[in-house]
Amino acid sequence: MNGSRFTGSWLHKGLVRLCVGMMAILGIKLSALYLLGAALVFGLHRDHFFD
Repeated sequence: MNGSRFTGSWLHKGLVRLCVGMMAILGIKLSALYLLGAALVFGLHRDHFFD
């Protein structure tokens, strides 16, 4: 019984780490896309900003 509980907690920790990692990667990708989009918009409308 103790062994299965240990395995379950190990599996749970692994899943939590996986979820956290996925969320971190998604957050980084989203922020990078947002910054890229902002830079693109700023670059396209730079002449309007510095009119």
